[in-house]
Amino acid sequence: MSNMERGGGIASTVKATRQMNFLKLRSAAEGFLKKMSAMGVTTVEGKSGYGLDRETELLQLKIMRSLNNDEHKRVDIVSTFLGAHAVPQEYVGRTDDYVDFIVREVMPAVVQNRLAEFCDVFCEQGVFSI
Repeated sequence: MSNMERGGGIASTVKATRQMNFLKLRSAAEGFLKKMSAMGVTTVEGKSGYGLDRETELLQLKIMRSLNNDEHKRVDIVSTFLGAHAVPQEYVGRTDDYVDFIVREVMPAVVQNRLAEFCDVFCEQGVFSI
């Protein structure tokens, strides 16, 4: 049984992430980056995928860009759009519809605003297939 099939932590993380605003999410990310910097990390891959809706996916990527543009930054963030990280509650049983939503509604905004350098899909049994 996979993490996703067991319920994983993603559902609760998505709920919490959707409830946070730009400043709260950015502040949390800054804290993680400070800890990483203290350990000698200079570059990280930042992935969205914890909103699973248009607004929150774009918000996560905008925060990564904001952190990258900070004049005092110590860690570079390589942004990846992971809108297909899990199937959100509102699309359970309709995975194809969710993929269509990501491709038609979210990805064009990511591209237009140059919010990510890469795009990723979480392929695991019970989530997304190749």
